[in-house]
Amino acid sequence: MSISPFDSVLYGKAFSDAEIQDIFGDHSHIQRILEVEAALAVAQGALGIIPDDAATAIETCCRSIKILPE
Repeated sequence: MSISPFDSVLYGKAFSDAEIQDIFGDHSHIQRILEVEAALAVAQGALGIIPDDAATAIETCCRSIKILPE
């Protein structure tokens, strides 16, 4: 069962195309989350909230993960 028309096998193509799916798809969403986490780690490291080495490790890990579309 689909939650949104975009997820629907029957109606999905009527509401979006491949370019929109690339922008708003699950893989793009997760990739943006990783970018936010990397930026958050850098900011927290700069403010002394977390240790610099932890901030660097988190940023490196988040930026090295690439989520690919299905």
